[in-house]
Amino acid sequence: MEHDLTIIPILNKIDLPSADPELVKDQIVDLLGCDRDEIMAASGKTGLGVHEMLAAIVERIPAPKGEEKAPLQALIFDSVFNPFRGIIAYFRIYNGEIKKGEKIKFVNTGGVYNADEVGVLRLRPEPRDVVKTGDVGYIISGIKEAKEVKVGDTITTLANPCTEAIQGFEDVKPMVFAGIYPVDTEDFEELRYSMEKLQLNDASLTWEPESSAALGFGFRCGFLGMLHMEIIQERLEREFNMTVITTVPNVSYLAYKTSGEVVTVGEIVFDFYDRLKSISKGYASFDYHRTGMRQSDLVKLDVLLNSEPVDALSALIHKSNAHEFGKKMCEKLKELIPRQQFEIPIQAAIGAKIIARETIRAIRKDVTAKCYGGDISRKRKLLEKQKEGKKKMKSVGNVEIPQSAFMAVLKLND
Repeated sequence: MEHDLTIIPILNKIDLPSADPELVKDQIVDLLGCDRDEIMAASGKTGLGVHEMLAAIVERIPAPKGEEKAPLQALIFDSVFNPFRGIIAYFRIYNGEIKKGEKIKFVNTGGVYNADEVGVLRLRPEPRDVVKTGDVGYIISGIKEAKEVKVGDTITTLANPCTEAIQGFEDVKPMVFAGIYPVDTEDFEELRYSMEKLQLNDASLTWEPESSAALGFGFRCGFLGMLHMEIIQERLEREFNMTVITTVPNVSYLAYKTSGEVVTVGEIVFDFYDRLKSISKGYASFDYHRTGMRQSDLVKLDVLLNSEPVDALSALIHKSNAHEFGKKMCEKLKELIPRQQFEIPIQAAIGAKIIARETIRAIRKDVTAKCYGGDISRKRKLLEKQKEGKKKMKSVGNVEIPQSAFMAVLKLND
């Protein structure tokens, strides 16, 4: 509506038993100000209304406009990575035309490439010698680095370049910031490679390298919300076989050390954006801009497992919320961390002060099962031996934290 585009209102999922088309039509009329008769009923499951929908697109939406003789202006709207041919960029031509074999330039990045193959997008990519104004097509130019292709960039020709770039997509503002680290520190470069590939068709993902004393090298990432963060993590695991650790989300803050040094590091912002959308049923919007730093009474809350701090779960939080938050975190971790053969204390601490604690009891093996009758001292000896073994295991044992535990503590308010 802001760009004065033609809108075709379509009422989908009409086949569902709970469908209430008359009520929803009223809502669409209120939202768009359209005529009730313009609203089309459709079902992707049954195919109802699909042919009518396609016909309406042809009839109601005007054909693309542009100057075929003008310098080339093509907008990149998506890209994919092909292991054999490099990055394939998808574009729409606003003005001019692009020919196979000619030199092209990406206006924003400044890269110059050879158009090895161009074509249009149909059910399958269809190579062409020339792609003209109004067409939606693809270009293959042997690009290997994901950072060279940016969604929203303008393609033009080197011989006859355009004077200005197309107004592309707005840079999105991340709502949630969190660290993503490889479980194995040796996989850092592989994780970087995977993040670059994800960014090819997800322009809303932002990231930069960072390091942690406990987790090694990783990336500080910006996400649209908690759901976006979970999707990125799922894609890393499913598409790139990367098992990662996601740290607690936060925003930037300034910390003043006792030495006088000032470092930029994150008050905790959990699922505020997602909860806002849930409470308002998707109607509420949220935006922000930086106005500067404000002093606040913050404390660093550490989580300790078996007396060892877990850096990924450490967070800055307002002092008034620290006790309640630490208690919730300990309770949640107790539910999700599997029991070991030794007792695991879970503690929340501010500095040296423990403010909350839960304990995961050890799995107990019945070592006296084979002792039938006889001297009680034999049973006591076996139990004491077991006790010493558990004590030794507790001092040297490592606690494996499942990824579900890291994700669950991000939603303590649910």
